[in-house]
Amino acid sequence: MSAPLPTVVLFEDDGVAGLGPVVALRPAWEVRVGALNLRERVGLCSRVGSVVGDCRDLVSRGALLTAAAGDGPFLRLNARTSAPVEVIEQALRSVGEGEALVRDGVVVVAHGEPRSTREAPAELQLVDRPWDWIPLNDELLVADARTLGERGGIARRIHGVQFDKGS
Repeated sequence: MSAPLPTVVLFEDDGVAGLGPVVALRPAWEVRVGALNLRERVGLCSRVGSVVGDCRDLVSRGALLTAAAGDGPFLRLNARTSAPVEVIEQALRSVGEGEALVRDGVVVVAHGEPRSTREAPAELQLVDRPWDWIPLNDELLVADARTLGERGGIARRIHGVQFDKGS
């Protein structure tokens, strides 16, 4: 029997406060940059089980759901991460048990509780302010279009209409 696929927990660190009003009523991973948000990008990664979020108290008290990793292996990904699906996928694969990828002392990706750290690749960016998303939008639109074309899209609801994967 093969090992279970890891759950990816999207977490908000203290740096999310710098994203101001953009994340006042939603988790940072739900902000759409390019064609996708971070939760959708992680969902397109291969070798990932479920994707759950753990958001700050202010948002969770506003009736948005939080979830835990539960049993089994889990990876944590900072909700301020902005990168193409392929870069996120590579980062999730490259981090070993008990290891974390960091940028300026901030955890970007971790596998379980980190006992060792190494520098995150430059392509795995952490957004500090809302205006940091503006130049990333053009870059990620192109990358997302390519990824969606190769992988067949994602199922989603837009304004109450269900779109199936690949539509």
